[in-house]
Amino acid sequence: MGGGFDARIDDKLGAAPAVVLGHALWRSRFHGDQSIVGRTIELNKKQVRVAGVAGPGFQGTELAFVSDFWLPMSMIREVEPLDPEGALRRFSSRDSQWLFAIARRNEPIDAVRAEASSIAKRNNGTRDFNYAIETAGRLNPSVREAASVFFALVFGVCGLVLLLACANVANLLLARGEARQKEIATRLAIGAGRGRLVRQLLTESVLLALLGGPAGLLLAVAAAEKIGAIRMPMDVPIDLTIALDWRVAAFCLALCVVTGLLFGIVPALRASRADLVPALKQDGHLSSFHRFGLRNGLVVAQVAVSLLLLIGSALFLRSMAATQNADSGYAHRGQIAMMAFDPVLQGLPPDQTAAMTRAALERVRTVRGLRSAALSDIVPLSIGANSNRVLPDHKFGADASEGVRANFMKTSSGYFDAIGLAILDGTDFRDSREDEIVINEVLAEKAFGRERAVGRRVRISGKDHLVVGVAGNGKSRYLNEEPQAIAYTPVYAEMKTDRMLLGVTVIAHVAGDPNRMITPIREALRRGEASLPVFDERTFEGHMDKAMFFPRVAGALFGICGLFGLIIASIGVYGVISYSVSRRGREIGIRLALGARRGQVVQMVLREGLALALIGSAIGLAGGIGFGKLAGTLLYGVGSADPVAYFGVPVLLLVVAAIATLVPASRAARVDPNTALRCE
Repeated sequence: MGGGFDARIDDKLGAAPAVVLGHALWRSRFHGDQSIVGRTIELNKKQVRVAGVAGPGFQGTELAFVSDFWLPMSMIREVEPLDPEGALRRFSSRDSQWLFAIARRNEPIDAVRAEASSIAKRNNGTRDFNYAIETAGRLNPSVREAASVFFALVFGVCGLVLLLACANVANLLLARGEARQKEIATRLAIGAGRGRLVRQLLTESVLLALLGGPAGLLLAVAAAEKIGAIRMPMDVPIDLTIALDWRVAAFCLALCVVTGLLFGIVPALRASRADLVPALKQDGHLSSFHRFGLRNGLVVAQVAVSLLLLIGSALFLRSMAATQNADSGYAHRGQIAMMAFDPVLQGLPPDQTAAMTRAALERVRTVRGLRSAALSDIVPLSIGANSNRVLPDHKFGADASEGVRANFMKTSSGYFDAIGLAILDGTDFRDSREDEIVINEVLAEKAFGRERAVGRRVRISGKDHLVVGVAGNGKSRYLNEEPQAIAYTPVYAEMKTDRMLLGVTVIAHVAGDPNRMITPIREALRRGEASLPVFDERTFEGHMDKAMFFPRVAGALFGICGLFGLIIASIGVYGVISYSVSRRGREIGIRLALGARRGQVVQMVLREGLALALIGSAIGLAGGIGFGKLAGTLLYGVGSADPVAYFGVPVLLLVVAAIATLVPASRAARVDPNTALRCE
């Protein structure tokens, strides 16, 4: 609805405060008001005109990152009320990289890239600078590589499960074809062409795939709903909703047809190659374990792939357990309530913003049941982090690139006491001092070696700081990361120069249940500041649970696929052994008639079935070792020679294979020799 922005008015600085609402925001906050266009609403305590409402489903030009509303560039000062003049200065600074230009092109994208590169060189001379040109609707480049690895992993694992299922179906079709040799021979004898028979058999295999495909698509719809409900532990809204549109349905249909043809062609060709005279006499060749045929090869492949999936499942599940039990470094993790608020949106000058924030924290500290409280701009384990170079004083003459790369957190005094992170040397910084800093053990060691860090100075972005304390190591971005270098700076001092776009978070160490303290903390924050935007209320334990997103997804993915693989492989072993036993009924009857004990028959069948499982396990174990090395960077607390994964899983698979073989073996031992000899 509406016409959107008007370039004649909205591109002039401050001329026409306007906003285009996202469809979801329009429905949730304005109840789908049809007369919203042209009305005035409040945004950051400013009156703005609603210029339009975006269509349903559109959330911005970057996949996954959600935009609830859009503003014209002329409102830059209203968006950044803390430093409006600084916001304008970024328009003229070539060192400031913060804009995405969006255009509709009428030439091939390669031509656009070439022209953009020419403009970049002309504007920046000899500097190594260029513009990144790509189509809209893709993932942000900062997360695309990690997401690509994850989705490739998902696609590969699901592909292995599909191969397992198809190999199983192919094996059943081979057995079915052998059982239908008399029928096929009869058709050939009365004039049917081999091509006609192959088409008939392929039609049957494709029909099987087409019956299974829609069932899989329904499961995918249910899974997509679950995935879309996932909320990641990040400070910006991420939407993981997956749209299953006609393209997905077409891919499903194509996959059904291709798999039906691919895994039906060999059984169809073999079945249509019947030897007429023996087949018509029902005296075709009997199945034998001693000849390693295609069906046995398919069983070996199923066992190998299943073992590979199970090893991956064991590695990721053990990694998830290790991550869950990992020491985060924060002693009060189970007794912390948190909520964020954005003081910048009150539109006050920098000094007043800092004073108001300090007053809000003091009100929180008066809440009964709180042991301590502090502020932080970033909550640990939020995936994202701010980083910069820290140059120690003995390198002050060197370039800033010689400094130590560290993650930065802006906190108030009392933060370490509230979150349960010990200060090992020195003291906490004072809120009144802008030049004091606390660093953690890792940063102290990297910057000063074995020398004492307290009392030394560091330089960050040209500004000198005095190190007053060294804190213990706490996890920064992920639970499964190695200890990272972290620097803590006073949050109030940073408020005077930094935009603080994501607000600050109250870290409150409570005496009892942190969930019960959220309401009184919120009320304390808003006492005297009723319009203060308060959001993201949660406990630190719940936040850590969300931080387990990637380990949990990987563990669940491999766990489910490994279980399916185990079931499919055991069915495959059972199917081929059972079929071969049924085809060897006469042989088994002769053995029993000649004096063989039933236990010997069981041992014979078990030996042959376990031989297939052992061969497949050896191949799968080799693949699993290779997989473990490739996935080493994604695992935490699990060694490359993990005994559970590389010893326990093969034993489990062999036990399951033995059970799957034992059923037809027991049936073979119960064969009546007279019946077996007469059944032919």
